[in-house]
Amino acid sequence: MASTLRHPSKLTIQFFEKNGLSHGDFQPVPGNVSKDVAVSSLSWNVESTILLVFAHDDSKDFVQLWTCGNYKWKLKKVWSFEKQEVVDAVWDPENPLR
Repeated sequence: MASTLRHPSKLTIQFFEKNGLSHGDFQPVPGNVSKDVAVSSLSWNVESTILLVFAHDDSKDFVQLWTCGNYKWKLKKVWSFEKQEVVDAVWDPENPLR
């Protein structure tokens, strides 16, 4: 299970086990985060190997793709939309990488 957690100076994506214990996290926006950044949705691809983070702030929307290897989260791709409003980002239900 994954959720967002806002600390006083940072925003993290937090992972939890079935028993509710915390099991890792990462920062989708490094450094100090303004209060304006908000994560709209988190979604796994069909194979649960890539996590999509859809977020926005006052000036732009952005979509990030994250993967995990050896318990380290790595940002693989970012799309930033400054002039366009993104309504949603979703995975293809049949093709795991689309």
